[in-house]
Amino acid sequence: MKRFRFDKIFAPITRHRLMLAYACGLAALLLAPYRFESPIVDNGARWAPSATIEFATPGIMRSKAPPNWLIKRLAQGTGFTLEVWAAARRNRPPRHARIVSYSHDRYARNFTLAQQGRDLIMRLRTTRTDANALEPHVLIEDGFATQVMQHVVVTYDFTRQRVYINGRRRFDLASPGGDFGNWSRGHALVLGNEATGERPWIGNLSLVALYDRSLRADEIERLYAAGAGVNAPRQHDRRDALVMYDFASPNALISATGGRELALEIPRYLVRGSGDYLSWPRELNHRSAYEVLEILANVLLFVPFGLLLYTGDGRHSSARCRRAAMVLAAGALTTASFESIQYFLPERTSSLVDSLANTAGVALGIGLQAAYLQIRFKSAPR
Repeated sequence: MKRFRFDKIFAPITRHRLMLAYACGLAALLLAPYRFESPIVDNGARWAPSATIEFATPGIMRSKAPPNWLIKRLAQGTGFTLEVWAAARRNRPPRHARIVSYSHDRYARNFTLAQQGRDLIMRLRTTRTDANALEPHVLIEDGFATQVMQHVVVTYDFTRQRVYINGRRRFDLASPGGDFGNWSRGHALVLGNEATGERPWIGNLSLVALYDRSLRADEIERLYAAGAGVNAPRQHDRRDALVMYDFASPNALISATGGRELALEIPRYLVRGSGDYLSWPRELNHRSAYEVLEILANVLLFVPFGLLLYTGDGRHSSARCRRAAMVLAAGALTTASFESIQYFLPERTSSLVDSLANTAGVALGIGLQAAYLQIRFKSAPR
């Protein structure tokens, strides 16, 4: 009597259920947090009666062109100083809200002054930091404990970094070290947000100035004493600034020798998106440990895709190759579709690296399944 094989009946059902569960879980993970709303909103940046730029709602003010001239001048200078008069409000949620940023997206920047809750964050990229200037960076607790206009100055002389708030030194450390030889061209100078519109800051800006040297403590005290009012002698006190944006002035740009690329504009709309479509990282040689782990996770995430869909046997090599190619193509199209959808979702990133890592995971899954089937075929009784 022929033996009845239950596994032949239930194996396909189990496989189909696993495939369905995996597909649902994959869609939920890749499309979280489900903010299916338009990434295009009205720009909240506007000129305020108080002679400031006000960000009452999420907005952005940015340079009309990448100010690559700044990289050249700062690299030739004796240091770096960022001076800002800002009144910060409470940002919800309390994430890294960008006040002044010279960056491309959330993962690549030359420098950024930011606020997180009540804390002040300064990320300055040098040859001794990663491309995101995250390791190391400066955090000053309660740097924005008040919501009144404050004078914030960050200086760096290629040896020590110092932060002054209202003329008082709050940070002084031999950090991060290195120079600006690895700064990236093509980044935008952005106020009140990240270049991709994903890190809005709520508050008012009165003045932003950049210098190619480290200001002395007495100079900073004098600038603070001059105040942030409309009638403060700003132009005279900052005559050696590379660029100064004074928002008490109708055209904002008071002094700069960098030409048209330093002019600012307020776009009509704020586009909260992931940056470029299927973006490729600009800095492949400066991947942080977190980014490497993220790539590995994207590989492992799609290994079950290849394992579950590939069903080639060990007898016909041509048939195995065709099936493997079909599954690999299906995996590549699937991940490209997810990355395309994420391009239109706020807080998500459309990344070619993620797509390639997912496809590599599919290939790995196919390889593992093919090896298992080959071993089982060779060990089967004949």
